Amino acid sequence: MLRGTRILPVILLAMIALQVQAAETRRENFGDWGFICSKAEGQENAKESCNLFQTALLNNEQAGGEAGGSESGGQRVLLTRVGFLEGNENPVLLITAPLGILLPMKITVEVEGHETISIPVQRCDAGGCLAYVVMEEPFIEAFRKAAEAKVTFYDMQRRGVTIPLSLKGFTKGIETLVDSRD
Repeated sequence: MLRGTRILPVILLAMIALQVQAAETRRENFGDWGFICSKAEGQENAKESCNLFQTALLNNEQAGGEAGGSESGGQRVLLTRVGFLEGNENPVLLITAPLGILLPMKITVEVEGHETISIPVQRCDAGGCLAYVVMEEPFIEAFRKAAEAKVTFYDMQRRGVTIPLSLKGFTKGIETLVDSRD
């Protein structure tokens, strides 16, 4: 079962904007997933915000590296992030797909052991098109057990573009993300 609220898109956008103006405090890699924590600059009592992320590049690589690409020079096709929002006990899966996708078709996430999830795109900006879903425990458990998920979006000709999402390192990454809340 998936949950969402009307205020969640606003909170997500604030979370994204905050990270742009934040100082990195911690960075690790878990398999194909990166883990990064940051604090808002200039705010002494600011809470640390942590995210698990993976970037899929045009040259078919996965990188737990910078959100804009990697040292190999590949162009970002998909950015997947998992993080917690203030007051929410379950993590949120935030997907940034490229501009130019067919918005009414939604973005789907398929992982063995769980029903396919269709996620509506909330908005597009210069960084891409954003879609999110609150991850309930069965969805998280399917990510832990599987080796790969498939994220599909549609181009303007209604052709599905499926990007593999490696789940190597997800279990350790999500455990570290949960522990970072304490």
